[in-house]
Formats: sequence, structure tokens, C-alpha cells
Amino acid sequence: MHCTPEGGGRLMGHLRRLLPGTPPPPAVADVPAVRPTEPSFTGRSRGRHLSVALAAGEWRCPDPPVDPQASPPAPFPTDGASDRASWTPVRVLLVRHGHAGTKEGWTGDDRLRPLDARGRRQADHLVGVLSPLDPSHIVSSPFLRCLQTMEPLAATSRLRVARDDALTPDQVPLAVQLVRRLSRSPSSDGTVLCTHGEVMGEVLAVLASEDGLDLGRRPPGPKGCVWVIEFLQSKAARARYIAPRR
Repeated sequence: MHCTPEGGGRLMGHLRRLLPGTPPPPAVADVPAVRPTEPSFTGRSRGRHLSVALAAGEWRCPDPPVDPQASPPAPFPTDGASDRASWTPVRVLLVRHGHAGTKEGWTGDDRLRPLDARGRRQADHLVGVLSPLDPSHIVSSPFLRCLQTMEPLAATSRLRVARDDALTPDQVPLAVQLVRRLSRSPSSDGTVLCTHGEVMGEVLAVLASEDGLDLGRRPPGPKGCVWVIEFLQSKAARARYIAPRR
């Protein structure tokens, strides 16, 4: 039997008449919606607020926005498949972060150097480039410009962004190990790795040298570019370069 709140009240009234001492029904209070208390900065306002916060010495590299429906960041195989080569093709999508000015023009901590207007346009453009490739995971260097490059894709795909220090400029050998590990697991197919030009260039050079991968052009490519690397039995078999938006 379906009971509405009004119907439930009438039913309890009958029960109290039939069964003396039956307590009255509890009052139902409206629960106000919970609203976020921390501001979120988007679009052109981000740069203005960032400059003020940096001047006050109060800013730190933020956590990327978390969608409660987003897939958890689980880019690494956990079923033992990482110990053996996969017969299933595995694609790793290498992304160079968008335009972020120059090191010389930035006086603060280089890890906090943000995307400029051109870089934000490139980040938006990457959604249309990467979404048709069915990204499964997003892993990024913890540097702000890389995290910002992945923000539009994460919002569209509802994937969370996992940070990995292996993708930072001074950890090239770890970046190579990361790519090799992902290449051994079919569950890692479609993993997006957002990194820096020097890391991307070295990783591609290693794949060309060790696997005989034909890159077709000199790596790494301009900021905002993408390399789609297809592995077969953990060996880089094909590479496709996708130019960035200018």
C-alpha cells in the first residue's frame, strides 16, 4: 500500500484511537541544501584571484575539482597483469601541458606557473581531441599548468585527475617506467598522461630507441600537443601525433 505523508498521518490518528498511549508521529523538518563555502574561480577571474593570492603568499597548488560521480583515479593495474606483456593493444595518450608563458617571465615558484589565455584555449580544445579516444584514466604532473590542462577533460569525462611525481621534469626515468608499466595492462588502455616537454621528449626518444618506434617527426612537439602511442606486448608499435590548437 502506498502511503502519502497525509495518509500516514490519518493512519497514525486511527492507531492512537485504537491503541491508547501510541506516541504521536515525529515532526518532519525541511533540511536546507548544503552549499559550498569556498569560492571557485573559473574563466578570466582565475588569473586575477591567483595574482592576489600569490602576492599575499597564501596560495598553494589546489586539488582538482572532485565530481562525486567521477571514476576513482586507478591508472595502475592491480591484478598482476603488470608482470606480463599484454596481447591486447594498449594506448597511452601523452599530452604536453598548454601554453603557460615562459620560465623567464615568471618570478614565483615554477610549480605554480598557470596557463595563460592561450593555454586555457588549448585545454578546452583538448576535450574534443581526447574524448573520441575514450580516455579511461587521467594522470598528471602535480605542476599547476598540467593540472589546469586536464581540468576541462576531467569535467567532461567525469574522470578524476591522479597526480604523479614521475611526470615532473626531473623524474624522466620514472616517467619511462610508468609508461612501460601501463603498457602491460589492458585495463590501462586509454590512460592520459599530462606532462612537460622535456619529459615527453625523453620518453618518446626511449621508445624510438628501444622499441624502434617510428615517430614521423621530431619530438616532443609544441605545448598542447598529443602523442597517441599504441603498445602491443608492451612494445611501442605505432605513434600518432596530434597538433595543438594555435
